[in-house]
Amino acid sequence: MRLRLMLWAVSLMIVAMGIGPAGCQQDEMSTQAAAEGENPPVVCPAIEQDGESRSDHPGEPDGPIGVVVLGTSKAVAKPEVGERVYEVQIEKVLYGSLPGNTVRFTYRWEVDEEKPLIFALVPDVYEDRFELFYTLDAQELRSQEALSAARFDFHVLSSESIFIGKELSAGSDYLSDVEVVRSLHGAKVSSGQNVTVEMMAYMRNFEKTPLVRDEEMIYFVTGTTPGSKLYDIRPVKEKESTIYLVSTRLRGDNRPAVAAALDDLTREGYTLRYPDPTDRRCHRIALGAA
Repeated sequence: MRLRLMLWAVSLMIVAMGIGPAGCQQDEMSTQAAAEGENPPVVCPAIEQDGESRSDHPGEPDGPIGVVVLGTSKAVAKPEVGERVYEVQIEKVLYGSLPGNTVRFTYRWEVDEEKPLIFALVPDVYEDRFELFYTLDAQELRSQEALSAARFDFHVLSSESIFIGKELSAGSDYLSDVEVVRSLHGAKVSSGQNVTVEMMAYMRNFEKTPLVRDEEMIYFVTGTTPGSKLYDIRPVKEKESTIYLVSTRLRGDNRPAVAAALDDLTREGYTLRYPDPTDRRCHRIALGAA
């Protein structure tokens, strides 16, 4: 397969991040899905752990990781009050993609500017930049390459559909209007069709309007829900709409990687390892899977 993650990566991950063997989660939902013949859930314990909060600070970003890079940062703005702005000179992109060799992010505290670090960044909802989720020492490069590959596979395998789209509008209710450019996988949406997507929850600022990302982005859709089931804060006009639930989105230039992953990763054909070979109740992405 395209992503044959070596066992050394697993050992390094276990030592560096405390991630033990990735067991298949056998819960009531997955048992019911198997009994009803539905697609089983996709589980990757390493990704779940990686997404956990690093602090108790209420301003910590809670959206999906958009890029992971290796590089050296430099503060370009240090206000007396509020978040600092840093710029990273990129040595290597481990996950996602960027249009140039630098990337900016905000962070409230000091960042080590003396040595290369690995930066896990979450897209800023309101500005054309990122927020810092966490940093790791550059010595963790191999483990983070493995984790980034697993993260990409996780999003591909857990998506009911994937399409390229351009955002037309974005609201503070987590909903965006998106024009479909091309369908890549799963439930078909037509080129030129306008759909309503719900982004993963983020810390809302009612004094700001989310930035519209009008460049081509790849939307990873994990499911749909009728607009009538939305909360009261949602626009009335959406009540008759189908809402596409998006786990993450990446720049359009990731399309070749998505196509390659789709060749290798399918709900029916992905090579899986289970504690019990007869247990087919959920798909599992495990670091070190052949």
